[in-house]
Amino acid sequence: MSTTNIGLVDSTELHHIFESIMMFRVEGINVPGITVFCQGGRRKWLVTTKEFTIVVTGDTADFTGAYKLPLTSVANAGRPRAAAGSVAFTIADGMVTAASSLGTQTLPCSSVPMPKPQHVAANPARVTAQLVGKELLYTIFAGANPPFETNMTDDDDERKNPDHFLLRVEDGQLHVSSDWTGARLYPIRAHTSATTTGAGHIKVHPDMLNIIYNCVDED
Repeated sequence: MSTTNIGLVDSTELHHIFESIMMFRVEGINVPGITVFCQGGRRKWLVTTKEFTIVVTGDTADFTGAYKLPLTSVANAGRPRAAAGSVAFTIADGMVTAASSLGTQTLPCSSVPMPKPQHVAANPARVTAQLVGKELLYTIFAGANPPFETNMTDDDDERKNPDHFLLRVEDGQLHVSSDWTGARLYPIRAHTSATTTGAGHIKVHPDMLNIIYNCVDED
């Protein structure tokens, strides 16, 4: 019986995984499992649904193959106060075992085809912005999150929240804005410095907020 050592997964990596899958549970979105594999010397955790694809890049790792695990195996390891420190994941005989200082949990899993790397085609019109995670998170929060007064107003069927927020990149700046006048509030704008190429803007669905908050590291 061969054993595959997925590696020792620290609490930060586990937290990112947990927050990613918890988002789908809160929204009632069906997720058939989470796939773990090694690519470029790093552990990758892949979650796919009809509308979203999330990849959490973990620490260095060295194993072959790709394995679909039940969400419980990573949720129980990553939820707050679940484990004291890192968790070691191993796979043998169609079972995944998560072992921590508190004990072990074993669940069935399966081998799956290696996910194909996703590459963005070269495009001279491509627009990019590079900045520190905590600055991105603050700017998104400041420019796209609901105003503080959102739940402090009388119920009104005619109030409408915006169906998108706007990301704009130009001249070394990342701009984020949202218009809450339909909810009888006010527009919000935020911006921060970034290393940019090109210029452009894109409308982003509000559902992306949770994904950004859960998947972007402050560093």
